[in-house]
Amino acid sequence: MMNNQITGDYHWGLMALSLAMAVITSYIPMDLAVQVREGLWTAKRWRFWLCMGAIAMGTGLWSMDFTTIVALELPLDVTYNLSMVLLSLLMAIMASGMFLGLALREQASRFILITGGICIGTTLALMDYLAISAIAMEAEIVYDAHLVLFSVAIAIDVALISLWLAFRLEDNPVVEKTRQKVISAMVMGFGIGGMHYIGLTATGFIPKLITPITVNPSLSPSWLAIAVVLATVICLFFIVLTKLWDHKLVNQLAREKVCQDNEQQFRTLIQQMQVGMLLLNAKAEILVFNQAALDLLRLNIEPDSLQVFGEGWHLVVEDGSPISLSDLPVQKAIATGEAVHHVVMGFDDPKTQQRRWLLVNATLHQPGNDVTRVICTISDITNQKQTEEALRRSQERFTLAVEGANDGIWDWDISADEVYLSPRGKIMLGCDPDLDCFSNLDSVLRIIHPDDRLRVQRMLNCYLAKEIPAFDVEYRTELDNGERRWIRSRGVALWDEHNQPDRMVGFHTDVTDRKMAEQALREGAEQERSILQMVQQMRKTLELEQIFSATTGELRQALNCDRVLVYRFREDWSGEFMAESVTEGWVQLTATPLKTKNVLFG
Repeated sequence: MMNNQITGDYHWGLMALSLAMAVITSYIPMDLAVQVREGLWTAKRWRFWLCMGAIAMGTGLWSMDFTTIVALELPLDVTYNLSMVLLSLLMAIMASGMFLGLALREQASRFILITGGICIGTTLALMDYLAISAIAMEAEIVYDAHLVLFSVAIAIDVALISLWLAFRLEDNPVVEKTRQKVISAMVMGFGIGGMHYIGLTATGFIPKLITPITVNPSLSPSWLAIAVVLATVICLFFIVLTKLWDHKLVNQLAREKVCQDNEQQFRTLIQQMQVGMLLLNAKAEILVFNQAALDLLRLNIEPDSLQVFGEGWHLVVEDGSPISLSDLPVQKAIATGEAVHHVVMGFDDPKTQQRRWLLVNATLHQPGNDVTRVICTISDITNQKQTEEALRRSQERFTLAVEGANDGIWDWDISADEVYLSPRGKIMLGCDPDLDCFSNLDSVLRIIHPDDRLRVQRMLNCYLAKEIPAFDVEYRTELDNGERRWIRSRGVALWDEHNQPDRMVGFHTDVTDRKMAEQALREGAEQERSILQMVQQMRKTLELEQIFSATTGELRQALNCDRVLVYRFREDWSGEFMAESVTEGWVQLTATPLKTKNVLFG
C-alpha cells in the first residue's frame, strides 16, 4: 500500500509565506516578555496581554500550519473537516498560552521549564497532526511512526530553546534585546515550520477503492486559505494597534511618574545642598528654595504666596549698572528656551549694606518652548571677586614697574621654548615694543654677535647643568639697522620636582656707554704708557737724532697711526727729516735724514 501513496508538490510561495508568518508570530511572545519584565504593566494589563498574546500567537501558528498544508498540492479534490480545523486552532492557542505563561514569569525553576517545554512541544505536535487529520479527500491518511516521533521531538526542542531564549532577554541593553528578540523569533519560527514540514513528510495518502462518505460541514481549500490569511492579518493588526496604544499610555504614565519622583527627589536634594538652589515655574516664580538661598538672597516669602525671581531685589552687573528684570538669568532662560550659565551679578544686602557677588546658573528642566520648571543655582563668589581685584591691581603695579624700569625683563618657558620680553627689553634689542619679534630662544640668540654667541650659549648650558652658580653674561648685539650695542643679561632658573629646569626669568641691561667709557680709559692708559716710554727713551741719551729715532716707534703706537715722520726746521724755514717709523707693509720714505731747503713749501 505504501507504494500506492499519492505524491504532491509544494507551492514555494506559500511555503515562504508560512515561514514568514511563523517568525512574525514568534516575535510577539519575546516582545511581551521584555515589556512585562520591565515592570511597565500592572497585574490587570499583564493578564490582558497574556490572553491577547495567546490568541495572536496561537492564531498565527495555526494559520502558518494550514498555510503549509495548503502549500501541498495533491492530485485529488481536497476539503477540510471544520471541527478538526477548530480543534487544531484551540490546540495552537493552548500551546501559546502555556508558552507565554512561562515566558512572562520573572523566575522559573529548571524542572518547570523542562516540563513546560515538553507540554508545549507535545501540544504543538498535536495541533499539527489534528490539522493534517482535517484533510478530507478520497484517500486514507497513514503515518510514518519514526518521522512522527522525530517531529514531536523537534517541537519539544523548539519549545525548550525558545523558553531559554526568552529568559535570557532580562538584563541586556535595548539594542542587544532587539537583536536577541529577532534571533529568538527566527529560531522559534523556523523550528516550528520545520516541525510542520516533517509532520507532512511523515504523512502518507493512499487512494481509497470506494467512494467515501462526504464529511459535513467542510471547507474548500480556497476559502480556508482566505480565512487563514484574513484572520491572521486582522489579529496581528489588532495586536499591533493595541500594543502601540498601550505602549503610548504606559510611556505617558511612566513619564508622569518619573517627573513626580524627580521633583520629589529634587526638593529633597535642594534642602540638603550647601549651594543656593531654587526651583521656579514658567513664570519665574519661586516654588522651592533651600536655606543657603534664603541666606544669600535674604528671601522673605509669605506663606501661600509666590515671589518672582529678582522682583524688588537690587541687582547690578559687574560694572555696577542696574540689571533689568527681563535680563536676569532665569527670565532669559524662560524666554529663549535655553540654559543660561555663569552670570555674575552683584546683590546689595539690605541687612549688612554690603555688596555680595553671586554666580547664577539657570537650567531648564524641560528645554524648549514647553518650559515646566527652571533650576537655578546661586553661589557666593565675593571672596573670589576680591581676590581677582587684588590680583588685577597687583598685575597693574607689576606692569607699571616693568614699563618704568630701565632694564628689560625676560621670561623663558624652557619646556615650551617660549620667550617673553618686556617692551623696554624689546627696544634694547632693536624691536618695536608692539611686535612679537622674539618668540623662542633661537630668535634671541640670532641677534648676538657671532663672536659672542657660542660663549653665551656655553654659559647658559653650564648654568642649567648647575656647573656654575649664576648666569651673568655680557655680549654684543647686531641690530637690523647695523648698530652694535653691549648687553648684560642676568637670570635665575626654576626647577621642577625632578630637578630639571622648567623656567628661567631675569633682566638685561644696556651697558654700551660703560663699555665705551672702559674702551676710552684703556686707550688713554695706553697713550700714557707710550708717552712714558718715550720720556724714558729720551732720558737715556743726549743725542737728538738718537732721541728721535727711539721715540718715533713709540709715538706711532701711541697715536695708533701707520707712519710717523720727525722734521726739523731752521730759522729760514728750511729743514730736514730726522726720523721715520712705519707700520709693517708700508714703504719707508727716508732711509737717512733728508735735507731740503723748504719741504713744506716746495
